[in-house]
Amino acid sequence: MWRRLGLGWKRKRLVTQVRKRSRPGKGYTFADVTRLGHEIRSIDDELYEQEGFALERTARKLEVDISQTSFPDYWEDDDGDHPRYSLSTKGRFNARKLIDEEKARRFEVKTLWVTKLIVPLLAALVGILGALTGLVAVLRHTK
Repeated sequence: MWRRLGLGWKRKRLVTQVRKRSRPGKGYTFADVTRLGHEIRSIDDELYEQEGFALERTARKLEVDISQTSFPDYWEDDDGDHPRYSLSTKGRFNARKLIDEEKARRFEVKTLWVTKLIVPLLAALVGILGALTGLVAVLRHTK
């Protein structure tokens, strides 16, 4: 998380520099602005990769299956030296959807316990307490 946050700040600073340097009359060359543009693109790629890793961790934690064997079209091969697959845009979209569905399902299970068990028990306890209070009031009134 902190890595992504730091990259976001760095990207924001670089975008500000590009905007300042690309104005006419500032004395910066096209090569300077292009170099900054390449840095921004590499940061965007790294942010994209970090977000994919975060989605993979969340899916693994929630036991949501987004594996390469189950969904081969969710994954794309990186252009690096070592073979590494990362989530494609379609894969990230569907992974988020599957994660949200799993979170909603887990929330429904938790609320089911509350609505089916805890609320009726609480209502029964309040009813019994009211009956006991009424009984005590009647018994004290008759004396």
